[in-house]
Amino acid sequence: MDASEADRSASGCLDVVAVPQVAPDGALVRELYAHSSRILDALALRRRVGRADDVMSVVCPECVPWGFTETPCAVGHQWYVDRVRDTALPEALVRLGAWFEAGGWVSFEDVADASLLSAARNAEGYRAGVTIVAGERRLMVRVITPCTRV
Repeated sequence: MDASEADRSASGCLDVVAVPQVAPDGALVRELYAHSSRILDALALRRRVGRADDVMSVVCPECVPWGFTETPCAVGHQWYVDRVRDTALPEALVRLGAWFEAGGWVSFEDVADASLLSAARNAEGYRAGVTIVAGERRLMVRVITPCTRV
């Protein structure tokens, strides 16, 4: 899987539409970073962390099918952990899955692919999707805020 396929996998886990011309609210960005930081801690991968798209205004997965693609309703943060041993990647997903469950996050969909942790959400409405890019030794992560249209 190449980098563009990884981006599609991560976005497939949380289908969003970026609305780049709209600057995200600073308070939402700080909250999003806090969730991303806790997810990184749960993964327990101490490798290089990079920014794929960093922070962007997005249209959430529920609003996309309704055609609300011009005005953002959420903020997304996409990042990755690079240069991870291939054997450590599935272990990281298991740790994250246990952390999600212990923290009250629930799965959106059942995914049979072991390289993808299905999108999850917590009681506050935050969502996260994680994809392994094994050939590149990379773990892609996308976290988005709750929809403001709900």
